[in-house]
Order: sequence, then structure tokens, then C-alpha cells
Amino acid sequence: MDFVDDTDVNNDHQASAIASTYFAGFFVAFLFFTRFYLLKVFAGILMNNFRCYNGTLLLTNLQLIWLRKKQAIVAMRPKYPLPTSKFMQLAQFYMQKRSFRGFISTVVILHTSLLAWYRSPVHRGTTEDEDVDTGVWWFHYIFSLIYAFDAVLRVAAVGWRDFLMKGFTWRTFNSCTAFIMLVGPLISNSPVLLILGMTRAFDFKHLSLVLERSRALRTLFRTLLASVQLTLKVTLLLGYVLFVFAIVGVQVFSLTRWASGLNANLNLTTFPSAYAAFVKFAAGEDWYATYLASSVAPPQCVLWGRSSSDCGSPTISALFYNIFYVLVVLILQNLYASTMVDTYVLMSARADDNEQLLGFQAEHLQRFQTIWSEFDTDALGLLHRKHLMALLKKLELPLGLGTFKAMLDSLATEDMKPEEWAALSFAVHQRRRETFHDIEARIAELTYRVRLGLGNYDGLNGSVNTSTNPDLRCPPNMFRFTDLLLVLTMRVLPLESLTVQEKVDELAMRGYAFRHRKAIIIQSAFRMFRVRRRMMSKIRMAKRSSEADKLKKFEPKIEEKATENIANEAPTEERVEPAEVEQSSPKAKTSLSLRISLPILSLPSLSMRSATPERIRAPATVAPILSEHLELQPEASDGRKCSI
Repeated sequence: MDFVDDTDVNNDHQASAIASTYFAGFFVAFLFFTRFYLLKVFAGILMNNFRCYNGTLLLTNLQLIWLRKKQAIVAMRPKYPLPTSKFMQLAQFYMQKRSFRGFISTVVILHTSLLAWYRSPVHRGTTEDEDVDTGVWWFHYIFSLIYAFDAVLRVAAVGWRDFLMKGFTWRTFNSCTAFIMLVGPLISNSPVLLILGMTRAFDFKHLSLVLERSRALRTLFRTLLASVQLTLKVTLLLGYVLFVFAIVGVQVFSLTRWASGLNANLNLTTFPSAYAAFVKFAAGEDWYATYLASSVAPPQCVLWGRSSSDCGSPTISALFYNIFYVLVVLILQNLYASTMVDTYVLMSARADDNEQLLGFQAEHLQRFQTIWSEFDTDALGLLHRKHLMALLKKLELPLGLGTFKAMLDSLATEDMKPEEWAALSFAVHQRRRETFHDIEARIAELTYRVRLGLGNYDGLNGSVNTSTNPDLRCPPNMFRFTDLLLVLTMRVLPLESLTVQEKVDELAMRGYAFRHRKAIIIQSAFRMFRVRRRMMSKIRMAKRSSEADKLKKFEPKIEEKATENIANEAPTEERVEPAEVEQSSPKAKTSLSLRISLPILSLPSLSMRSATPERIRAPATVAPILSEHLELQPEASDGRKCSI
């Protein structure tokens, strides 16, 4: 806008453009307020809502550290067992050395600098082109050999199966690039082979390794790497929105008369040209001229006639382009800044590697991954529940149980008495058993929640659904790699590092683990009762069998003795009985019956436990009591009414 100074001071002179101080100050203030304040309010609101939806808005430093570590835990996958050959072990040793990684990063930077010098016009005035080309190609071979050697060591360090099962990563891409760079010059001398080595420069891990002591630069590079995935998602969303606007623009403004804003380079005639135009608008090109050209109306255009109308629509054009500006420029483009800010806040959470703020370190996670590979040799990510105790015994504290001796030695002192040592040993055994039951209960509860899609599985993106994610399905008698790792890490976390939702889940986990331990105690008590009952039953059966054996041994002797007594007394009684029966009184008859029956009843006493039911019901040696043995005695002075 051209604003002039037409005050009374300049009446004698011609009005000059862009000379009014008041209007200049007004427009500067307007631009400052709208461009640098109001438009940034959109970005601030969007960032606030994005962090609120993402769950990182009001998190503390410790909670951000745990959230970042949890993302790394969820992203971890089981690996194949460690190599057994000496070459693979040596390759793994050198790949983990910081000096070797720094050497590869330095080679990448030197290669990039050489190609930048080669493509610049600096060398053309000093040396001949043929000599420069030859030298560059020789350096290309040297760098290609170094990259190929690095690729071979990477494959040998992790094994070819683990290298291929991890999918298409930067390591896979760099290995393929090194192979093409090494074999490509044998087929063609295209300069594309030289530029192919520049792709390694996009792996910002090399720069972060070289500048490892600079915390700020390392945080920036990690932020850039971590935000790549979110940035790609926002880019796909932006491309979809531009696709919709391009289709609507072709349908509405494809026949509009060309003007200063619609020409051969920028028009809405076809879909490709319309999509390219909206990409330019999103990139920052001025869309106001296109808006004016799309708003053309009669008499600047033909509304009715033999041919189609070439007029636009001021109303539709105003709505269309203003909606595009708000949706694309003010919202979607600021969404890039929101993702970057959220990732930077997450990555800039300060954590000292020497201190265990979360109760564990990265080395403990790698140790768990190594021990898991000993049981899961095929790297399936599933393990049977019967291997849980063995895995926890091999895994040291704080994640695992370790050996009993190691835990006992860590708590014992040199001047402990034998009684204290025994008490400590019992306490350690009790603690290990409770810890195992707690881990077992947590795994069961987490597996149940994941199977039903309840709760917050990874703490990052809400609940899960096993129907849409087959990797979360797990057989009932097995548990997954990620589930066990999450359970072991969350057990040792301080409560200050958990979010509100995670604290609720932790309380539910602890309640279930408490009930699980009580149920195990009840089951063990019931089993012990059944065992003791069976043991007592076996003891009683053994006593009965031993008494029965003894009775069988003495029974023939008892029968022989009874038979002899009967045989010796029977003739005497038979001779005396007729004379006595004739002259005896009822009292004498009763005494006779007692005298006859006493030898017969004089048997050794038998135990009721050792006697069989048949012997108790009808003893073979006891004579039955007849009715004549029972007689009334009216003259008896002792008051007895009957006698046997």
C-alpha cells in the first residue's frame, strides 16, 4: 500500500509516496500485533492442545524421563542369541567401542566435505579436471571399502537373522548403499554413484557421536531424529488436505478466465496443476492474486453465451481461500512446530546416567534382552510360564531375582551370629518367593487387560485392541517380551515418575497381586491339610495292618488253648451233671451255668480297632446266652433281680 504525505506543510510541493510517518507507524504496529502476536496465538493454542492430548502438558522432569524410557521399552524387540564364533564376538566388541563409531562418523563427514569441494567451482581454477576426477574416484573407492567393512561388521555382530528380522532400518539402507557404491563403478561412471554416499550424512547419529560432549547439540539431533515419524504423519495429513482443496478448486474454478493470478504457471485447470498451485500456497507463495482472479465477475467475463461461462464467484472464492489459509497455514503448518516442541521437551528432560533415577539403567534393559534370547532362541517374543522362575534367577537385581547366595551375601555382614544368619536366610527366601508371586500376578493381570483391550497398555496412545494388532495376542500359558519388561521396570519405579493414569493402574495391579498372594497362601494351606490328612490316614492304615498281622499270628495258639481247656473240662462236667441236676436247687443250677460258661468266656481282650467287623458281630468262641440262663431270684438278699 502506498500512503502519501498531504499535510499543509507540503502544499507547495507534489505529494510524495511512502512519506507519511503516522501511517508508517500504524502499519508497523498492525503487522507487529497481527503477524507476530495474533498468528502465533494459533501456534500456542495448537501446541497446548497437542501436548494436552499427548499427555505431556503437566508432566514433571522425572515423569518425562520415564515416558521417554517407556517409549524405548515398548519399541524394544527380542534378539537372537549372542554369537558363539570368535569372529562374531570380535565384531560385536569393535562395534560397541566408542572409538570405532567415532571413526565411522569422521569418515562420513570427510566424504561429505570432499564431495562438496568437488562440486564447487573452487578447484576448477587451480588444477586440471581429469586429475581431480581421478582422485575423487580413488577416494570414492576408499570410502566405499570402509563403508562395506562397517556393513560386514554390523551383520557379523548381530547375526544375519537378527539383521534381516529388524526390518528396513538405517543399518539396512547403509549396507545396501555401501554395496552399490562398491559395485556400481564396475558398471557405470555416473556421478550419481558419487552422490549416493551423501545419503549417510542424513543419519544424524554420526554427528551426535562426533559432538557427543555437547549436550545441547546432541539434544537437537535426537529431537530431529525422534520427530521424523510424527513429521511424516503430519505431512501425510497436509497432503490429504491439499488433495481435497485441489479437487474442489478444479470443480469450481477450472473455467475461470485467466488473469494476473491465473496463468500458465499457476492455474486450476487440471488436477496436477491445481495440486501444484496449492503446494506453492502452502510453501508461502502469495495466494491473494489468485483469489482476486477467481473472483472475477461481469462485465470482466462472459456469464451467458454460446460457450461456457468463464466467470468466477466472489463469495465462493472468499470462503474457499480463507478456509484454506486458516486450515493449512494457521493450523497444519503450526502442527509441525507442535510436534517438534513436544519432542524437544521430551528429549531435553535431564537425567544423569550415573544415577538410577528410575531404579534401573539402559544396561539393565540390554541385560534382560540378552537373557531372554537364551530362552527364546527364535526371537518370537513369547515364552512359556514355566521358564519364568529360571529367567528371573538369571536376571540380576533390580529387575530380576538373581541367585539366592548373591542376595544373601549382599545383605549379610561378617559379624553375624548363626541365629541371625538363619533368620536372614529365611527372610531372603520369603522375600524371593513373594517377589516371584508378585511378578507372576502382574503378568497375568497385564495379559488379561491387553487381551480384553482394557486400560492403558503402553501409556502413549491410549488403549489397545488385539483384533487390530495381532502382535498383542498371546496364548494363555505364555507371556510376551514387552509385557514382562514393562512389569519388571514398573515394579522398581518411584511413584513420583508415574502419571495419574499409571498410578491408578499401579494401585489396581498391587490390589490384584495382594489377592493373588493370599490365594496362594490359602491354596498351600489347603494342600498341606490334604497332605497331612493323607499321611495320617496312611499311618492309621499301617497300624491296623500291623495289629491285624499280629492277631493272625496269635489266633491259632488262642484257638488251640481254648480247645484244650474245653476238652479237659468236658468229661468231668458230664459225669457230675446228672447227679447234681436231680438234687440241685435253682441256685445251684445257676452256679453250674456260671461255672460252665466261664472257661468258655475267658478269652484275651481284643482291640476294637484291630478286630474285623465279622469278629465283632459273631465271635466264634463265645457261646450264645440262652433263656434258661436268665432266672428270677426272689430269695436273693442282695436285691439283684437276675443273674447270668
